[in-house]
Amino acid sequence: MITVIIMSLASGVFGTMLGGLFGSMFKKNAADVLKAFAAGMMLSLVCVDLLPEALSLAGALTLLAGLLAGVAAAELLESTASKHEKLDIGGKTVKINSVPGLTLFLIMALHNLPEGMAIGTSEVVAKGMSVTLAIAMHDIPEGVAVAAAFIAGGMKKPKAVLLAGISGIPTVIGAVIGWLLGNVLDVWAAIALSIAAGAMLYVVFTEMLHFEKHTKGTSLASIIGVIAAFFIINLI
Repeated sequence: MITVIIMSLASGVFGTMLGGLFGSMFKKNAADVLKAFAAGMMLSLVCVDLLPEALSLAGALTLLAGLLAGVAAAELLESTASKHEKLDIGGKTVKINSVPGLTLFLIMALHNLPEGMAIGTSEVVAKGMSVTLAIAMHDIPEGVAVAAAFIAGGMKKPKAVLLAGISGIPTVIGAVIGWLLGNVLDVWAAIALSIAAGAMLYVVFTEMLHFEKHTKGTSLASIIGVIAAFFIINLI
């Protein structure tokens, strides 16, 4: 059990925080380029990693149902977050410009649960280290996206990086569940992955690809993001 917890912490929290550190390297005044880069990484993550994995675990109808549920869930999360965009703190109204970041944070936290279950079950069959390293690499673009969305909304970089790391904590919960069960029911894992994919697509196309000023630079940033995530995901 202790080994499983350590491995899930190393992959989930370290991977997303490392991605968050990378995302924080962008200058705050380059918000549009930052969002475009993160959006490209998210699209690559969905198309190269999440959807193929979900399809291999269950049929196309299950995948479609999960995608639609993910879109609906993301819309609900975003509308809820938007209602709390202004907070009353100490008698002062403070505006939060990080609704896309908050939505992505919640989506990533949900997505990391089945990833953790994979670590827990793989440890049972003595393949945990390879799976842990793979998931850590996959979590880097997720951390980039979360931190980038928060920083683009005006959040300070250290806090954005910390929140990116926190989004990986559900990996530990999933790992413990996987270890206790001994195996993961494929259809449930597929549903979780497809829901996460649908939610990510919603955020990318409704928030992250909307810029104050669309330029060739934002287009190139998206392309670079797609390519970067593809190589990170397939590195191991």
